Amino acid sequence: MESKTIAQIVSSDIRTSKIFKKYDIDFCCGGGKQLSKVCKEKNIKKSIIIDEIKSLDNKKNKNKFNNMELEVLIEHINTTHHTYVREMIPIINQFAKKVSKVHGTSNPETILIAEIFSELSNELLLHLIKEEKILFPHIIKLSSKKKNKRHFSTSKSYGKALNEIRMMEWEHDEAGNSLKQIKQLTNNYTLPPHACNTFKALYHNLKEFQDDLHIHIHLENNILFPKVL
Repeated sequence: MESKTIAQIVSSDIRTSKIFKKYDIDFCCGGGKQLSKVCKEKNIKKSIIIDEIKSLDNKKNKNKFNNMELEVLIEHINTTHHTYVREMIPIINQFAKKVSKVHGTSNPETILIAEIFSELSNELLLHLIKEEKILFPHIIKLSSKKKNKRHFSTSKSYGKALNEIRMMEWEHDEAGNSLKQIKQLTNNYTLPPHACNTFKALYHNLKEFQDDLHIHIHLENNILFPKVL
């Protein structure tokens, strides 16, 4: 297990994402590193993480994402993660604007947080449309042709899919960078002593949004896209 990359481990069992999240180990955009290397970099005992992963064997893994048909996986991403993003963006933006307006003088970082999340929101909403209107239909069309053994130009289809996927991966990286900025500005979502309920709600929802987007990106970068290619 220690020779596997973080992305490979999470791809084989999505439940491990919570373990890596607990130790602040990136499993989506930066998931290409081996477990042993990451543990050495972060000065974490490999045995601790391996034991926690092994303990998951006693629990039923309900989400076998690796074994899902492409269409089923896409449906899950759409109904679970795309829906969540669209629901939470206006809520978090409202909290961010209010907190920056009320606490901006004493906590100037909240002004920057509001600006970064607003920009991220616009980019993500466009990103979802690209996936739902261009990439996902293309994937489903290719999958259908393959299942029905219909002829299609493999090299042309592969090239088109590869270009679309690389663009989505680049946009995933950009979104990840924005979330890292927010995490740093919030000091890992640490509330100031004077935080009001709206302040608390903002940080709570920002962290939840970050965690969901990490799972979202992982499912696409490390499972869906490799299966397509």
